[in-house]
Amino acid sequence: MRIIKIFNLYFLILMIIQGLVLAFFDSKSFDRKNLRDTGKKAKIMGIGFIIISISLYLVSTFTI
Repeated sequence: MRIIKIFNLYFLILMIIQGLVLAFFDSKSFDRKNLRDTGKKAKIMGIGFIIISISLYLVSTFTI
């Protein structure tokens, strides 16, 4: 349970910023360089990071 408690608000903010940069800025950069598959993967990974970090934060908040 100690590992779950490290997912605090600071971690959530950092992961959301990182996920947004990966999903929107990096994917557009890859698309401009004709790396469309990599851009699509970057968008999926960015959104996935955001979802995972929110779920870990919620688990750490609502567990004893």
